[in-house]
Amino acid sequence: MHPADLARHLGLYAARVTTPRGSTATTGLELMTEPRPPTRAEKDPDTGELKQTFNDDALTAVYDAANTRSTRPSSPGTTCAPRPRC
Repeated sequence: MHPADLARHLGLYAARVTTPRGSTATTGLELMTEPRPPTRAEKDPDTGELKQTFNDDALTAVYDAANTRSTRPSSPGTTCAPRPRC
């Protein structure tokens, strides 16, 4: 392999390697967020300048909370009563 090709391949490899840092959870979160970061650069059509915008499908996007209470009526024959609220 030509030295210039080897340097290019090693540089590309070094750019893609993630160095573990912190706990296992921190490293895992970094590996999951790198492909789709929370923000990206977008060119403003009016001014031509780059501005920061949010990725809609990023891992860290804000989602509405799911409804945790069931809306289905309880099936006949169940003996469980709803728990009282405290």
